[in-house]
Amino acid sequence: MKTDTILIIIAAVAGVAAVAFLTRKKATVGGTATAGAAVGGVAEIFNTALPGQPGWGWKYYTDGTSIDPLGNYYQAGNLVYSAGAGGGVTA
Repeated sequence: MKTDTILIIIAAVAGVAAVAFLTRKKATVGGTATAGAAVGGVAEIFNTALPGQPGWGWKYYTDGTSIDPLGNYYQAGNLVYSAGAGGGVTA
């Protein structure tokens, strides 16, 4: 092989590696992140419950927070915010 052919191959490999590095998917903290995808924050845990099953409509988070389908917030199983008439924090 000639030197210029080897240099072209090396440049092509470096270009493909650069494109792969710059276009990789990055971890997210919110949105549709799955458990473990958060980097230094809280992530939503994917809920696999189907309509009619217990847990359908609930949202779960890696810090122990959960939100029921009506919008009530729970921390470690205790109601901390009621979204009902007027809302408010409960003790």
